[in-house]
Amino acid sequence: MGESSQPSHGAPVNLWRLIATSCIEIYLLPEVVKRINPRPLEVTMKKFRILSLNAEGISASKSEIIASLDADIICLQETHKDRVLPKIPGMHLIIHHPSTVYGSAIFTRDKSIIKTSTDFSGGDLEILQVGMEHFNITSVYKPPATPFSWPLTCKSSNNMSLYIGDFNSHSTTWGYNETNSDGEEVEAWAAANELKLLHDAKDPKSFQSACWRRGYNPDLAFISSKHYGNLEKTVGSPVPKTQYRPIFIDIRPIIRPQKPQTRPRFNFRKANWEGYTSDLEQAINTITPLPGEYNNFQSLIWKVARKNIPRGCRKTYIPGLMEPNKAQYPSL
Repeated sequence: MGESSQPSHGAPVNLWRLIATSCIEIYLLPEVVKRINPRPLEVTMKKFRILSLNAEGISASKSEIIASLDADIICLQETHKDRVLPKIPGMHLIIHHPSTVYGSAIFTRDKSIIKTSTDFSGGDLEILQVGMEHFNITSVYKPPATPFSWPLTCKSSNNMSLYIGDFNSHSTTWGYNETNSDGEEVEAWAAANELKLLHDAKDPKSFQSACWRRGYNPDLAFISSKHYGNLEKTVGSPVPKTQYRPIFIDIRPIIRPQKPQTRPRFNFRKANWEGYTSDLEQAINTITPLPGEYNNFQSLIWKVARKNIPRGCRKTYIPGLMEPNKAQYPSL
């Protein structure tokens, strides 16, 4: 501000313009940081949801709870149903492996999307598979005492393939303290079929043992490696009268539309720099050139800028819109 610490009334407009742009950006930085969402918002879109749950027996009340979880396909293990078929309100039973001791089933909300259904079960290992046009879902249940041995008849395909269920196998890869023989077999099977495990160590344990009072992860989900980025896994809240939590798999496209951030910006090209310079020079004489007056200086810059520099944002901005299309856009 010169040697006298007072503003020079003859200061060139370009100098005040430089001060304005610099001070405004510095002043707005904390506001910008507070307003910006660190993760871009996604446009609301319909997800395709798959649910897997060891039900530890199906009852009418438990069926109502499972139906309320709003899944498109439901894979159940330990239905404990033999002659009486399991039922879930609003869902269609596609395939069922009967057993009063174990038992598995797959339901779908829209049965028209299912093209094939196959039971690959052998011994006590229960494997049910449903096929859609470009997607196969396989429900797996391995009792704790049954060795893991994948049947040769159940082969992988070129379609996106999801293997989900209660594997009852221990491995440090999915949160156990040790790896047992079944865990080694499951890892070898996954590697041979180019499958990737969907697992986040921060998720809650899917099984809470009432006997041991500890949590474990017997429920696993494997996806074909080339489709790994399409799926999101979450662990739900405990289902009453079971020791298990439901496993949700949400399928979304890799390319997702984004909502633009409508953050107001100054338009310096349309600024009234003469008016800005005049207003600033008149008001700055009231500020003492001391460090303690810095906040007052910021407020002054902000006040004068709002008066002389347009500020806003385009809420309906479409990048790449050509000139001939701009006239047609409002009528769409």
